[in-house]
Amino acid sequence: MLSRAQLFTNKKGFTLVELMVGMVVAVIVMGMTYAIFTSQLKLTKTEMSINDLQLNTQTALRYLSKKMRNLGFGVTTKLPVPSVIWYDGDEGASSSGGGGQGGGPGGTSGGIAELSIWPTDNLAYSDMVAFYSSDVPSEIKVVTYHPHSQVAFLKEPNILSEGVEHGHTDKYIGQLLMFYDDVNQTFEIVKITNVVAGTHGGVETQVVFNPGWGGNSNQGLPFIPTSAVYLGDYNMMYVDNNNILRVIEGNQNIPLMTNVLSLQVAMGVDTDGDNVVDSWTFNESDLSSLYEVKAMKIYIVTATTTEQKGVSMSVMDKINQLDQNSNGLWSREVDWSTVINDFQQVHGSAPGVPRVYSFGCQLRNVYTCN
Repeated sequence: MLSRAQLFTNKKGFTLVELMVGMVVAVIVMGMTYAIFTSQLKLTKTEMSINDLQLNTQTALRYLSKKMRNLGFGVTTKLPVPSVIWYDGDEGASSSGGGGQGGGPGGTSGGIAELSIWPTDNLAYSDMVAFYSSDVPSEIKVVTYHPHSQVAFLKEPNILSEGVEHGHTDKYIGQLLMFYDDVNQTFEIVKITNVVAGTHGGVETQVVFNPGWGGNSNQGLPFIPTSAVYLGDYNMMYVDNNNILRVIEGNQNIPLMTNVLSLQVAMGVDTDGDNVVDSWTFNESDLSSLYEVKAMKIYIVTATTTEQKGVSMSVMDKINQLDQNSNGLWSREVDWSTVINDFQQVHGSAPGVPRVYSFGCQLRNVYTCN
């Protein structure tokens, strides 16, 4: 039997080397646990941001597609109304749906792009698009108007006079009136600045407007509207410099969704007159006539603010390379490096994985005037 002293001397403890090895192993295990935790946390954050982005995009697309389905609603067939007008971020303004009166800033008279509703902070390489429908399916007669005036008197009853009676004229301020010249079959669009009761003693509504044409904002209509005035509803969509997709309705500027890299509008073209889309293009210069446009597609390029390293940005070239697909879509060359740099300056980090969402609509409510 061993003595107590022998038992004590034969019992071993941790050596310094063993203790250091154990501490190193513990640190490695703790580091791996922390790395897994932070990785899962980042993954969860990324998934949440993607889910929010998808939900916001779905809501925005549902809203925009509803506006597209209302194109030309309530507009008589004799009226050459541009049911869709967009400002091409690369080339200038274009209009679709008849009349040939669409124009960019400083363009031809009658172009809605010359009105002050067109924002000045539109994101580079991004389109602006406006959808037109009419709240008044029947025309409003003009009682009195003097050439180059900014005041028109409209025959009552009309939808504007109802607003005067009930004290709701503010809802019409910022909306658009379209004066139609039935002699020359041309129209001019003005922006309502005030609606009051008539001052001539008759049954009339006084409308004050600002045409905002060119450099002379005090110039009125170049013709006397002898036949009709239409109250129009233009819903303007654009992406501002902070990557926010916005909608202008009347005098309201509504943020629709964030983290939008670009808004692009493509046109479905009927080249042989059979009312079937033969090809697609992003560029008005590819068309021989705007009357060839029978359908439209809107592309929204979005991304999260969660930067993901090592992700290929090749998806950004989808719009640039659509002409290689079987649908015959001509390309739109967008400088995505500039778009990404602008996004990084606003948000402090590069965008996450970009995603391209799109929807289309047949322009079944577009009318032309021969």
